[in-house]
Amino acid sequence: MGITGFKELEQKVIDSKRKFRVAVAAAGDAHSLEAIMLAADKGFAEPVLVGDKAVIVKILNEMGKTVPEENIYDYPDTAEAVAKAVELVRNGEADFLMKGKLDPSAILKGVVK
Repeated sequence: MGITGFKELEQKVIDSKRKFRVAVAAAGDAHSLEAIMLAADKGFAEPVLVGDKAVIVKILNEMGKTVPEENIYDYPDTAEAVAKAVELVRNGEADFLMKGKLDPSAILKGVVK
């Protein structure tokens, strides 16, 4: 029998005791950072943030959160941030790709490219 709901999926991931590295493309917005930091707080995600580093750090500070310096990649240009996040996943340096503050077509274009 498969997973039937989000809570069941979330619990299965938590129970796996595995921490997934999640590359967030264009991570410079509060909503994306809140989501990835919630996953980190629950113990199943390690944020890898790609975007305008100054903006990312400012928002994290406002949230009272920190991410290791080596997990923040400074790519202020959105297309470059997407390309770097996709590269991290393709090279095995991250397990998943997450969309930050950008149009969905931009991330799809980066993945297809």
